[in-house]
Amino acid sequence: MKATRFFALLLAVLGIGGCSAIEEVDNRMIAAYGVPTATYHVKGKVTDEQGNPIPDIEVSFYGVYYGSTGTPPGIDPFNVKLKTNSQGNYLLEELHYPYPKVRIQFEDKDGPANGGEFESETTQVDMTFKKDNRDKNPWYSGIAQVDVPRIKLKKK
Repeated sequence: MKATRFFALLLAVLGIGGCSAIEEVDNRMIAAYGVPTATYHVKGKVTDEQGNPIPDIEVSFYGVYYGSTGTPPGIDPFNVKLKTNSQGNYLLEELHYPYPKVRIQFEDKDGPANGGEFESETTQVDMTFKKDNRDKNPWYSGIAQVDVPRIKLKKK
């Protein structure tokens, strides 16, 4: 019983220690707890093959990460689903973990409405985060602004 309590306490301490950082700011040591975050500003446009905008296409975002031993990439859903507007445009403005790449999936969920049925498409974009040097938060990675090249969906 004592060993169980000891290990539970040890894991609790290690868990807190594994999610912390000590940063020197203005000659003071500051301890921060949490996980890194970044701001995403990702925009683009979805059209058919003739260049006509397609409204109401569902746009889903996934963070792509790689294992430390060269394992295949994994994906983490942002739990954000957007729809393209009447001009086929979408915009993601989200605070999330700073992934090096983001996978974006485009799906026609409304069937024959809005110009016909379209095949799904997926693209992947690189993220480069820029941080304001005046920002002293050690957990904030900055902002990534990405204009995704136009996505042209094919009819089914």
